[in-house]
Amino acid sequence: VPALYSNSLSEIRSCAAEAAALLEAGRQAAQGQDDEDTFEVVAQYVRQLTPSTACCYFKYLVESDALVCVAASGDGASALLGLTIKRGERVTGWVGANHQTVSNADPALDLGQAAHLLREFPRSTLSTPVMLKENSHFGGVLTSFSPKPNAFTSDHVYALEQLSAILAEHSRFNRKDTDRLLSFPHRLQGTH
Repeated sequence: VPALYSNSLSEIRSCAAEAAALLEAGRQAAQGQDDEDTFEVVAQYVRQLTPSTACCYFKYLVESDALVCVAASGDGASALLGLTIKRGERVTGWVGANHQTVSNADPALDLGQAAHLLREFPRSTLSTPVMLKENSHFGGVLTSFSPKPNAFTSDHVYALEQLSAILAEHSRFNRKDTDRLLSFPHRLQGTH
């Protein structure tokens, strides 16, 4: 019984720490001055709460029915800026078409040869839709990559979905006048 009790306490502490980190991410994002600040906060917490080494935001472009990488963080991730994926194709495009999270998919399906541009070759993908709060419309996809196979757990899925909601609430990426590409070259290292 003591081992079961100890495991339960560890799970409670872990959940409390994750909840506190997500609250802090929302607070910091709300204080951001621009999309760079907002994405930087989200990328920081992706690093803290998942085993990701690269993180990208793919903005949905209605006129071309495609997703384009407009923000990237992690070593080599800036090479992914401008990467375009048709909605419904590959992992990120499927997430965009179906508005459902996908965990532990093969990153080569999204990146192809571009996977070799990342400092650590990705072996797992976690992608979740970014749904805009003000009108419940689809804004894009938040995608992260890990060099570990099957790296993402249900806790990581939950964290990325919550960070996606923070990105949707506090960024201006999805206004029509926002077509800049943002790069954050520092390395993302997972702590899990």
